[in-house]
Amino acid sequence: MNDFKSFLENKITPETSLGFLIAGYSKGEGHPEMFLININNGNIEEPMQLNADDPLSISWFGETSFLTRLLLGFDERLFGIFEDNGVDRKTIDNIFNDCREKLQLPLGVPAMPIKDAIDLVKFLADISVNSSRFSPDAQVIGGPIDIAVITKHEGFKWIQRKHYYDKDLNLTTTMEDE
Repeated sequence: MNDFKSFLENKITPETSLGFLIAGYSKGEGHPEMFLININNGNIEEPMQLNADDPLSISWFGETSFLTRLLLGFDERLFGIFEDNGVDRKTIDNIFNDCREKLQLPLGVPAMPIKDAIDLVKFLADISVNSSRFSPDAQVIGGPIDIAVITKHEGFKWIQRKHYYDKDLNLTTTMEDE
């Protein structure tokens, strides 16, 4: 992770603000790890491990409303609606815990084949892109989607990748090439 941080420090400007997720297997680890890295106004924040308690979890970031509705069964803006209508915080927390328990869409299982996990990622990314595309608000998600897999035994492998130059110059293979 330190090599990655020093790489980033040479690439960002004071105006840079973005966040991204790195997930996969670290050397010597038996379970996958997931880290959120935020860069705010050119400052790299300390990477935050997200799945320490549940290494086989699904996480999503950025424009979350579409996937939150699908996967959790409710819109996060309901917190504010309840608060605006005088519902106390403890009641709101109880309602949302109940909603998560009863409405959550169970996707993925620990023993899911890698191809199914890849298809699930593509499905969720497509839902986000197309929901934003057809929303009356500004489209904030879009463009080509890059997907790579990091497995314990095969390491990093491109699955879906945009090519800015001739494919013959791309020396890596993807699962689709095989």
